[in-house]
Order: sequence, then structure tokens, then C-alpha cells
Amino acid sequence: MSEPVVASPAAPAVVPAATPRLFGPFALDVVIAGVVLMVLSIALAIPVIVIYTLTLTPPGGAAPDQATVLEAAMPAVVASSILAMTMTALAMWLLRGRRLADPQAPVGAGVAYGLAVFVGLAIQAGGHGLSWLAEVLQVPVEPSNIEPVMAVVQAWPVLAWAAVVLVAPLSEELLFRHVLLRRFAVAGRGLLGIGLTSMLFGLLHEYAPGEAGIATWLMTLSVYLLMGAGFGGVYVYTRRFGAAFVAHATCNLAAMLLLTFSPS
Repeated sequence: MSEPVVASPAAPAVVPAATPRLFGPFALDVVIAGVVLMVLSIALAIPVIVIYTLTLTPPGGAAPDQATVLEAAMPAVVASSILAMTMTALAMWLLRGRRLADPQAPVGAGVAYGLAVFVGLAIQAGGHGLSWLAEVLQVPVEPSNIEPVMAVVQAWPVLAWAAVVLVAPLSEELLFRHVLLRRFAVAGRGLLGIGLTSMLFGLLHEYAPGEAGIATWLMTLSVYLLMGAGFGGVYVYTRRFGAAFVAHATCNLAAMLLLTFSPS
């Protein structure tokens, strides 16, 4: 007489969490990160401004005007802001992110990092496509960070490349994808998380319209929304922080190469 066949229990499916339950912790993440980033940015920038003011003030003379000090101190201020972002991201990961266990296994490394490089290059190409469309519509894309980045490139070129290609992508992906987006990904609400974190990512870089007007601001913001969605998609699909970082680093590397060597 044959033994009865007993079906093995299936692995429990990941049930998406109720969306309202995610907004409270997510909002708390954003508030904590915003406060920490603001405090660190001010705390690191003030000594830089003071040092440059003292350096530029001749013995017995009047202190230089604010515009002169800011122009001279721009590379150091940009470096201090990147350091503040890095410290904020590390603090948020230690305090909020590492406790979020992900039930989904990451995809294979070969697939993950190959996809990351492809997406990074595709985002850069897409950004140029949006820039071309903006020119056709006579609403140019004008990222507000181009001038500060070029100031660092001219003052400290090696540091600039390291900061733009390595440090900034590492810190931004750690905060936006591995902490903020992770909360939604592990709860089965990856698409919602991509949308929210992409908006925050864009507003971090272009938080308000400048002198060029609202249309230019919206067009420029759309480039960062594209970047945030692309990096977020890589993270949610691969479940690898390293893949999101590689996508971002590849995108920034392509941008730096074009910015440095393009004849236009």
C-alpha cells in the first residue's frame, strides 16, 4: 500500500503592506534626514566661510563683500555639502535603514551590474533627449549645480571627479534608495516608493524655480525625476544597493566626460 503524498508547504508570499502604514515611517525618515542634512550643511559651511573671509581680508583692511567670499569659497562649500550628505546617509542607514529586512533575494550579480551600467548610460542618453526637446521648445534645461561643480573641477579636478563619480552617488543611493525606497520595496510597494523618492531626489537638486522661470525649472526637474526613477527601478528589481550605486556612478561618469571633453 503506497504512502499518501503530502504536499510541501509553499513559501509564504510577500503581502503588500497597507499604504497608509508606510507614510508615517516614511515621513519620519524624510524629516529626520532633512533636519540632519540641514544642520550638518550649516555646521560644515560656516567654518569654511569664516576661514575664507579671514584669508581674503587684508591686514588692517575691510572684510571683502559676501559675493567675493562665496565665489572664492565655492569649491570648499560644495565639498562640505557633499560631506554633509554622506554623513546624513550613513546616519540614516544606521538609525533607520538597516533594520528593514528584505524577504526578497537579490538577483544575480552579473545580471544586476550589467543592468546597472545599461540603465546608467540610458538615463544619460534620456537626459540629453530631454535637453534636445527643451531646446526645441525654447525651455532650456539649466541644472543649478553645473556652476558649483565646474568651480570644484577647476580648483581641485581629482577631488571633483572622485566626488561626482563616487562619493555623491554612494551617499545619495544610500539615502534615497537603500533607506527611503527600501521601506516601500520590502513592503511590496516598490512602484509607489519609486515615485515618492524620485520626487524627493529631484527636489533635492532643484528645490525651487530660479531666475530662468518655472518652465525651465520643471524641465530641469524632469531630468532628475528620470534619474531617480531609473536608479530606483534598478534597486527594486535587483534588490542590490551596489547595483543602484553603479547605475548612478555610470550616469555621472558619462556626464563628467561629456562636460569635460564635449566641444559644445
